[in-house]
Formats: sequence, structure tokens, C-alpha cells
Amino acid sequence: MVMTCYNQHNFIQEAVRSALSMKYDGPMELIIVDDASTDDSVELIEKTIAESSSHLEVKIVRLAENKGVAGATDAGYAAAKYEWVILLDGDDVQCPDRLQKTAELIRDYPDVVMIMLSARQMDSHGNLWGYMSYGFFDYNVAPQELYLHTPQERVLNQCADAGRISAYGCAMATRTCLLRGKWKKLVAEDNHQRFAQDPPLQTRSVLSGPILGSREIACHYRSHAGNILNRERVWDYNGYCEHELFMTRYAAFELATELENLRAIERAEKEEGLSDFSPEQLLQYKECVNRRIAACRLRDRWWSVSWIRRLVRIFKYQRAVSPNFKRWAFPRLLPFRLFCRLKFNKHTASK
Repeated sequence: MVMTCYNQHNFIQEAVRSALSMKYDGPMELIIVDDASTDDSVELIEKTIAESSSHLEVKIVRLAENKGVAGATDAGYAAAKYEWVILLDGDDVQCPDRLQKTAELIRDYPDVVMIMLSARQMDSHGNLWGYMSYGFFDYNVAPQELYLHTPQERVLNQCADAGRISAYGCAMATRTCLLRGKWKKLVAEDNHQRFAQDPPLQTRSVLSGPILGSREIACHYRSHAGNILNRERVWDYNGYCEHELFMTRYAAFELATELENLRAIERAEKEEGLSDFSPEQLLQYKECVNRRIAACRLRDRWWSVSWIRRLVRIFKYQRAVSPNFKRWAFPRLLPFRLFCRLKFNKHTASK
């Protein structure tokens, strides 16, 4: 198990306790990577381990400088000594039987390179409110297991979701070969771009071999203000500038992630035996990722320009961007900035 942590003072103890309480009969280890936290996360981790009665082998890897979630994942994989790695977050709560369920699926499907389990969504106070399934938005209608064995099945699954596997955000377990050997690390030594680790890992796994999704609940995924994808939004005028700054940074973050996906496909094209996709399937997959890159470039300065310029950008890139982005973009063509200012002025006038 590899758990990444950065400034998780409020949640890290609960996350570590849940990881230590998971039951499994076989050999396992817990690697906690602290991404140069500036709070007392490491002290809380050490305190929780000392108070625990678990005999699980635990390693703490402390990074000298902040490398982002992808760089921290690289460090965790480098320290792992077993073939399979289960990815954990420093703010989530793990189900006690997650390890056992994952091991059973590995025994049932020995050729898979990645396994994705589902999750329950949870707020910062511990209240459960939804599901994150591996393939469909409606958890209740998803099949119990989705086994994508052939390259044709995997490329169709990817292209149907515009180049990104629809299990993004779910509980993942992968073989260590996805960050070793020919695949190498996620973050190159001379590359300091920050990006999410999940999509590039999923892209590598889809290119490499069979993948498996399961409706089994593995963890409680916590949504709170610190999440990169679930930041709390302040809709008054005072918070609008901060919101714009965050969305601009996140657009650059997402663009770097998609560029890493593209580099993974290009590496698979060049390296012999790295992928079982045919050249035609690789090209089809590459086109889908390029559409997402065009959408990310469109969003890169979306929040810092006027809504008229946003409209111009939409028409300029309308053939390149994916339908998912169009559904996201058009409601935001409304003069939201004007609405915030009117609301703010009305609020101050009433005071």
C-alpha cells in the first residue's frame, strides 16, 4: 500500500488507522510518502503508528521538496518491494476488507495490470452522500465486474469517454511494472510539471494489458476544500477572484496531466512490446487524448478573460474539443462576473 500525504493535519490519523486495520493473510507493507508537508502531518503519522497494535511493516518516506502527487507516487513505487501496489490518499478512509477483495480479484484474473474498485463519497465531517463507480455514473446499474481483456475492448472503452477511462477517482491497484522498466517514472528528472497521477497510470495500464473494474466498495473518498477536484467554491464577489485563480491553476494542472497521457501513448508507439495495441488503435486513442488537450488549452485561460472572448474561443476550437467540454463551457458563457458584482454591491448597500 502506498499512501501519499501533503498537509493532511485534519485527516491523516484517521486515514492511517484505517490502512493499518485492513485485514489480509499474505505479505504486505504500508509506505507513507510525505510530500514535504509544512504542518505536523509526519508527527501525527508517527504518533498513530506508535499507538497502533498492528504488526504491519510501515515505511515513512519523507521528500525533501514538494514534488506533487505524481512525484510522491513515484517515490512510493520506488520503495515498494512487492509486485502489486494499492494507492491510498492521506484524507480517505479505507474499508477493512479492501486488501482481501483486491487479492481475490488478482487470483481470479491473474493477467490484469490494474484493478479499480468503487468508493463512497464522504464530506469533511464523515457523512456519506454518494458513489464513485468504476464505469458508470449510476452505481446501482453498473455490472458487478467489468473485465476489459482485449485491446479492442480497452480502446473502445477509452474512446467512448473521450480518451479518459471513466473510472477516474476510484480505488486503484496496479502492478509496479507500470512505473518501472520501459515505462519508467511518471515525473522525469528534468520535468517539474505538476499533474494528477491517476490518469497517466490508467493510460499506461490500458496500453499494457487487461484491466478490471469492480463494484465492490473499497474506501470512503473524502471531498473537502483541499481536494484538487472538489475545492469548496465561494460564490460571493470577495471569493470570486480566489476562485478564478484556482480554476486557472487547475486548468494548467489538467493540461499537464493530458500531455503526460499523450507522452505515454507516444512512448508505446516507439517502444517494442510496450503495448498490445495495433497502430490503428493507438492512433484512435491518440486522437481522443488530443481532443482533451485542445479542450484543456481552451480552459487554460478561461477564467481570466471576458465572457465574450470565451465565446470566441469556443467557436475557434469547437471542432477540436470533446462534447463533455462543450456541456461544461456553454453554461459559463453567462456574465457570471457581472452577477457577482451586482450581488456584492447589493450586499454592501444593504449594510
